[in-house]
Amino acid sequence: MNQPIVPFWQQVPQILAYPLKGENVVAISVLATLGWVCSGIFLLGSLVWVATFNFAYGVLTHTAMGNLVPRIGYFDQIGSSMAWQQFVLWVILGIPVALVYNNFGLFAALPALAVMLAILPVATMTLAMDQNLLLALNPITWLTVSKILGSRYLQLLAICGGILAGGFALSWLLGFIPLIGSLGGEWVSRYTIVAIFYLLGYVIYQYHDEFGMDQAEDFRIQPASEPLNDPTVLEAQDLLDQGDTIGARQLLHQAMTERGPLSPPADALMQLAEQTGDTEGQLAVIRQRLTVHLADDEFKESLKLLDQAQALDENFLLPDPDVSLALCKHVLEVGDSRRAITLAQGFVRQFPGHKDVVGHAYLTAKIFTDKLGRDADALKVLDQLVSRYKDHPQIATMLAERDRVASLIVPPKSTP
Repeated sequence: MNQPIVPFWQQVPQILAYPLKGENVVAISVLATLGWVCSGIFLLGSLVWVATFNFAYGVLTHTAMGNLVPRIGYFDQIGSSMAWQQFVLWVILGIPVALVYNNFGLFAALPALAVMLAILPVATMTLAMDQNLLLALNPITWLTVSKILGSRYLQLLAICGGILAGGFALSWLLGFIPLIGSLGGEWVSRYTIVAIFYLLGYVIYQYHDEFGMDQAEDFRIQPASEPLNDPTVLEAQDLLDQGDTIGARQLLHQAMTERGPLSPPADALMQLAEQTGDTEGQLAVIRQRLTVHLADDEFKESLKLLDQAQALDENFLLPDPDVSLALCKHVLEVGDSRRAITLAQGFVRQFPGHKDVVGHAYLTAKIFTDKLGRDADALKVLDQLVSRYKDHPQIATMLAERDRVASLIVPPKSTP
């Protein structure tokens, strides 16, 4: 059963206590012991860390669904590709730090380490929500997620930094104890990771609406099932096995045209485009899927796809501008005013001659003044609207709004 949502910065005691509850403390102890035993064997030590990430990822997904009480069975996913992807993510982000350290020394590596630690939380949450390592490594995706959280991301970094610093300090102190101290250090390291992953899962749960996820009780972070039993997909796989990538792509594209962009061939075509680095192929599938979801007013699914597309191409355009205003209003209704204004401003830039430009610009002005307190920016937009669209049917409404916002900026003159 889902628990009441309390702001994550008020959950620090619960975050620190969570690894000590239920199966958590047993799993951490087992993983720490294995890590201690295998510390001198690189391959086995790496496998233990993968198992650690697997367990921590189970904590994250369990928490992201609103379950704040530990459960049994986090190791159900052992062998999951997500555990390996999480491990690879951390390794890739750590490579630049290692290179700076090897070439320029400790003091030069400290800023690089700080940058990596600032990126890790948003990259980890992105991997959990999107199930895509490339998206999790994409700086545009980091900016999108951190922009949704705003200043709250700094609070998240502060808590993560405090947990890491405390864990490092305790591990360092334990290092002075012969033999058993190194085992204690291994335990503290696993405890730290589980605590941080629990925190990240809680943040996803707290802000699932802003992230465009389903309601917490329906929220699942699982890789899409592969349509292995679909005849067309199997035929395409045979072509790929024969080295005929073009033939497989054409077969899947034709099947998607006939059966729709949500069909198994479309899933396989998307997967093939990802594997071959075909950005435009991925965007083509996303455009068709966006058209379907937007036509059905499925705005949450549309926003997920839009994020995915903009991570691939920051200049990505909505396939159907006629539904953009409805999408902007939906985002505003769920409380994400900054994202709504980004969509509205983007529409004005992308479709300057469209009939809904006035509606998007007016919505931008309303968000500026009503939601963000940026009256001066709102007045600029409204001044442009009333000067360019004097014959617009809604000119009286725009004039009234312009005068209202102007009165908020320039106080009325006092009478003698």
